[in-house]
Amino acid sequence: MSNVTKPTIKRGVPVDRSAIHPNPWNPNKMNPRQQDAVAESIEAYGQVLEILVRPHPDIPEEYQIIDGEHRFNISGDTVFCNVVEGLSEADAKKLTVIMNETRGRADKVSLAQLLADLEGDFGDLEALNLGLPYEENELKELIALAAVDWDSFDDTFENDPEPDTPEQDTSDLTRYTLAVPNGLAEAFDEALDAIAPDNSAITPEEILGSKMLKLLGLLG
Repeated sequence: MSNVTKPTIKRGVPVDRSAIHPNPWNPNKMNPRQQDAVAESIEAYGQVLEILVRPHPDIPEEYQIIDGEHRFNISGDTVFCNVVEGLSEADAKKLTVIMNETRGRADKVSLAQLLADLEGDFGDLEALNLGLPYEENELKELIALAAVDWDSFDDTFENDPEPDTPEQDTSDLTRYTLAVPNGLAEAFDEALDAIAPDNSAITPEEILGSKMLKLLGLLG
């Protein structure tokens, strides 16, 4: 059990944005689409989540961000904050990591079903994607997963015949057989062709350096 003294928290404190400063250690980076989504969300719904700050260690009466820098960057003149008092420097840094890394990860199939339902509610992809962190093709691929009958897949491939491929040294390779949903088959083929033209063997380095890793993340 940690010996950290539980800090006190003042919630929903309105703070002038000029008195708030980013911290120098924040590891959380966003791509341009994610940054746009944050701005769209705040424009559409307002600041629904407070910025987490602490009293600035070097500037009296001002604050340092622990979590929420991207929301702060596009906030208005008044920022609503939860102010955590009584943190050491090390605990402030650790809390940044905790806030970044403990938000959970959506189950892809459940997320796809939710997005498919929302597409009907919002009427079109453009309206649905307002405030969401997806490129248009990513959103389409996610929604396509909702139409797949996952119960119809047989995931036992032990008796599959070996594919007809030229002889090669496979001592450092692991063979996988994948069942790809029809809605993603074209995108999967394009990603595969990009790293393995002419059905050549794929090395782990090629997978890690390609779009294939992103695509497999969609399926997993």
